[in-house]
Amino acid sequence: MALDTGQVDGTQDPGERQQDGFEPITTQEALDRIAASIRHNEARKYADYDELKAAAERLAVLEESSKTDLEKALARAEKAEAALESIKAEREAEALKAEVSEATGVKASLLFGSTKEELEAHAAAILEAFRPEAPAAPQVGSEGKRTAEPRLSGEEAAKAAFGKVLNDL
Repeated sequence: MALDTGQVDGTQDPGERQQDGFEPITTQEALDRIAASIRHNEARKYADYDELKAAAERLAVLEESSKTDLEKALARAEKAEAALESIKAEREAEALKAEVSEATGVKASLLFGSTKEELEAHAAAILEAFRPEAPAAPQVGSEGKRTAEPRLSGEEAAKAAFGKVLNDL
């Protein structure tokens, strides 16, 4: 670090230097002594640096482990909340199915849909598709015995068995 002597040419009267308390460095030993003093003062400033650094590292590790535990706890809580919401949704869906099943007479296990309206529409479709047709009266001959029913082909038997369902296809 250069000192400002106040003069442009760098020369100063030796008497003035004495008044400022400045003593010029004239030997290498004096320069080495001043440099050693400066190094010693600087080293003293940072004497506990290694201890502080180690403490800061321990603190960072503790904070990280605490943060990780907190994050783990938050993840478990979020997972539990999601599971709870799923269970609630299932119970609500089952309650809706039971309600529609009771109102329509269709088994709840046959119903599909996520809203009451969808479930009711599905129940109505099931009832419409499988509505029993009035049974045909058996044909009775003149002697009071049943007559042989006519033999149906495979397609006719299927149409008779499934009725309207096949006609809709």
